[in-house]
Amino acid sequence: MAANIADLVFDTTFAIIGGGIAGVSCAEQLAVEDPGASVILISASPLVKVARNINKISERLEEFDVEEETHAYLEKRHPHCKVINASATEINNEKHGAKRPPVGVEVWSEGASSVVILVI
Repeated sequence: MAANIADLVFDTTFAIIGGGIAGVSCAEQLAVEDPGASVILISASPLVKVARNINKISERLEEFDVEEETHAYLEKRHPHCKVINASATEINNEKHGAKRPPVGVEVWSEGASSVVILVI
């Protein structure tokens, strides 16, 4: 039986809010730069945006197409990435007492429950 997300606490190296192109690109880059790190991406949408057909125009400029994929696409490409389908309601840097901010993210899920993501 699957656990209710409201009953879970996730320990992660990085927590990213937003399944748009910026959030997904950030999650992918973190997964590449630090393959042993765990990455949680919180997305309100059941789909995430991914960059395809990337063409380098100059040293600092690229063009690309943006397409939607399921969460499974990102999790399959980067096994240490987990996507949580929820909406962030609060970022609380003081609640969990970790040594460096941000230390916690509370998110809303179905049934107005919350889950805490601890960034360690």
